This record gives sequence, C-alpha cells and structure tokens, in this order.
Amino acid sequence: MEASTKTLRADVAVIVGEALAESGMLSLLRAAAEAMALAAADLGSRCRLHRASSGATGEIAIGSRLQGRASPRQARGSGELEDRVSYTIYRGLVKSTARMLGDEGILENSLGLSLSELVSLALEAYEASPVPGASRSRVESMVRDAVRKLLRDPNIKLLLMTARDSDFRLLSGLVEGLTGRDPKGLVADELLALAASLYITGFKGLLAAYWVERLKESGILSHGRLPPFQDDMVSAVLGSVLSMVYEELIGGRGW
Repeated sequence: MEASTKTLRADVAVIVGEALAESGMLSLLRAAAEAMALAAADLGSRCRLHRASSGATGEIAIGSRLQGRASPRQARGSGELEDRVSYTIYRGLVKSTARMLGDEGILENSLGLSLSELVSLALEAYEASPVPGASRSRVESMVRDAVRKLLRDPNIKLLLMTARDSDFRLLSGLVEGLTGRDPKGLVADELLALAASLYITGFKGLLAAYWVERLKESGILSHGRLPPFQDDMVSAVLGSVLSMVYEELIGGRGW
C-alpha cells in the first residue's frame, strides 16, 4: 500500500469462506471499491478543491470457496457480508494510511498546504513585523517546531479536518442559501478559526490571527486562494504560531 497527499494506492484481497455465485462476488467487488473510494475521500485526497471520488487506485481480488452450490442469498450477496467487508477495508485503509501520511501529510490534505509552505507563509508574515536581533534561521526553526507541536494535538487535527470537510460541503452546493467560493452571509468559517485561535493560544492568538488576516487582505500573504474555511484556519494557525514565537523572542529573549 502507498499513500500520498493526492491519492491512495492499495491492493485489496477479499476471501470468503463460503460459496458465492458470480453475482455475489461482483456485489462484494462493488462494496470493496466503494470502501476504498470513501477511505480516500475521508483521508483528504483532492481533485482541485473537491473530494477526489477516484482518489483510490489499486487491484481488488475477490475469492470464495469453490465447493458446493451457492444459495439464492449467496448468489445475490448478503447485505451483512458486504457491510462487514466494506467496514473492514475502510477501517484498515484509514488507520494504516493515516500512519503512513503522518502529521505533515494530514496537514497538507486538510489545508492544501505542506509544512514548508505553511512555514514560508509564517515567515512572510513575520517579516512584516520582525523582532530586532532575532535571526531568520532561528525564527524559521521556531515556527517549524511550533507547527509540529500543534499537529501532535488530536484536537487541532480534528479542527483542520473540519475546515476541509466544511469547504467540500460548501463548494458542492450542499448548504442551501450559500453559493460561490466565498458567499455573503458565511460566518461559520470565522467562528471555527476563532475557536481554534482561542484553543491554541487564547486571546493573543486571536488578535494575531486577525493581524494575519489584515496582511492577507493587503496582499502580503497569498493564502487567500484557499476556500473560506481552510483560508481562515490557516490564518488561525499562523497567528497562533507567531504569537508563540513572539512571546518566546520578546519575553524570553530566545534568540
């Protein structure tokens, strides 16, 4: 099995200890393919800004006992059997692929930005208000360490995934009354970012997130190309991380 931030490749074999007619085996094949596609979508595989319905590739093999004659139930395929196969494949792929992707892969799948890109954005924001005497290399190391520390928190991961999933639903037109890339009347994206900022670094992080938003609006930062939930979540992460960096540099004179 191979995993990337774009696609999931896995070879799957389903062996059933009872006789199945061809129609029953085809039913299991469909269940296995659907489970792979669902796993790829939930892991964040992307087709531009939308979920990648074909984000999973690989070979699927279905086998059953040859002896005996298939009953009508086995010929059609048992719904219970299909459910067990689908759940087993989905659960196994999600757990193993998440380990392979690691924190940085999950970050990129969730926000559409790699760790290096996120660090670069943070440094661009930092250069708008640098701390005298602090070396750029030191600040870059601090930012990278801070982001990695955040990604070890499962609550942060869930917030990032929520931003991604909310954008997918918004862009698909699922939410009635909200259309377009950044529709008027949408405030849920800001509420989610506000919650993330307050959770990570409190009120200082919230103020820093608003500062990052102003830098984006002035053209200094470029992550405004992201859809609204991911865009605001990036601002929350950048603001919180920079808040931690400034506190260490100014308060602890950590350069």
